[in-house]
Amino acid sequence: DSLFTKEAELAEANQKNVYDEMFKHMPGAVGTMHMLPHFTGAGTPWLDSGAAGVLVGLNLTSTRHDILKAAVEGIGYDLMLNLEGFERAGILVDILRAVGGGSHSERWLQLKADMTGKQITVSSVPEASALGAAAFASRTVGRYSTIQEATDQMVGQGKTYYPDRQIH
Repeated sequence: DSLFTKEAELAEANQKNVYDEMFKHMPGAVGTMHMLPHFTGAGTPWLDSGAAGVLVGLNLTSTRHDILKAAVEGIGYDLMLNLEGFERAGILVDILRAVGGGSHSERWLQLKADMTGKQITVSSVPEASALGAAAFASRTVGRYSTIQEATDQMVGQGKTYYPDRQIH
């Protein structure tokens, strides 16, 4: 919100995706700075409500787009750590499903696929909370006999992003 106010205003005025506007000038190469994007504590795998964000590698030539790159890469690294934890526990993940605000950004989804080495498929209904509520409600009123049946009928797949093995 602080670094990309103009892009947010333009996206809203032109009914465009704010992430597309933000990422338009983000460097394509691996970033030169690193960030722990823990601005409101840290979720999994850390589970530390007191965690703080850290930015390393900032210099006089750094731009706000470099900071953005560090932030989204930092989120990607946390995702990678979660996947590694699943694998250590014997849970193999081949495909990730994307929902929510970030699922609207092709560039961010491709970055996550490249970082994790995993295929990422966008849900046809990106707002998972609303979809979950609808699935439970439809089961409750008897439209479907199970939650699994409801989600099977209500959830489709959107675009799929494949990792670039050379970048990974």
